[in-house]
Amino acid sequence: VGGGGLISGISIAVKEQRPDVEIYGVEAASAASMQASFEAGKIVNAESMDTSCDGIAVKRPGNITYRIAKDLLKGVVTVEELEVTRTLFLLLERAKLVVEPAGCVALSAFQHGKIDIKDKTAVAILSGGNIDMSFLSKVVEKELFRIGRSIRVRGSILDRVGSMNKVLDIVAESGVSIIEINQDRFDPDIPPNRAELEMILEVPDEKAVSKMLKLLEKAGLSFAIYED
Repeated sequence: VGGGGLISGISIAVKEQRPDVEIYGVEAASAASMQASFEAGKIVNAESMDTSCDGIAVKRPGNITYRIAKDLLKGVVTVEELEVTRTLFLLLERAKLVVEPAGCVALSAFQHGKIDIKDKTAVAILSGGNIDMSFLSKVVEKELFRIGRSIRVRGSILDRVGSMNKVLDIVAESGVSIIEINQDRFDPDIPPNRAELEMILEVPDEKAVSKMLKLLEKAGLSFAIYED
């Protein structure tokens, strides 16, 4: 729900055919003008507009759409930014659908238990694919880290020729791919004969990570998964 036009039209059409159907509106929690208006019993402005769901970031519901929504909706619920992000990623990976954040809030409400759909036939409207590629890239990267398919590993190696090759050989043997690698020789807390190594890795599964860490340890190399 943004200004209320789409849900008003859908509600009128559905209720005309099936008056028994329950219809819910879904807003971004940080731009929830319709929910705030429902609670106040009159049209009010949203307190915040800080959301990635810019397609429904509307400060104030429309006068006509508010009245229709108030009359026909069962209620209005909200979803958080990270919940929307996870639904967006789910749609991209499982359904191969590119849906903008505002367009997937309804499904996000189902996914995160905001609306009880147990033993019910439920329909979520997915609307809009207007999404910036740089934003989509950030969503994918963050979600891959969250679910453990990308990891950050840190450790210490001797600062001599061949030390890094030893690490790279073990990583390759474990079936893990390197996305990024950085070596730090200049941190004053690092002994002069050593260097800190940080790797961002793409991993197929937990077994590959476990195998890699065990092989590194066996080779006398101390590495661990690092989380910010």
